[in-house]
Amino acid sequence: MMYIHYCSNCQNIFILNGHKQECPRCSVAIKELKISFEDYSTMLPTDREIFRRKLTDPAFLNANITHYRFARHTKRFQKEGKTDTE
Repeated sequence: MMYIHYCSNCQNIFILNGHKQECPRCSVAIKELKISFEDYSTMLPTDREIFRRKLTDPAFLNANITHYRFARHTKRFQKEGKTDTE
């Protein structure tokens, strides 16, 4: 499946297959957005640009991210040596 992700460092939106944890451009942690691939792909280019600009606002970004519930089971999470209490 395709998911929409946002990198705060690059300020760019990425359409990636699966629940990715790192930006493909700069390798910084990225956020998965609530918007579906279908909804994003049917947006007009001007609407996409407005949406991308709104994501620079931390309050708007936090309201539009989704948390991948199995993130704690990823290889990256386990490599960092984190525990379930963190």
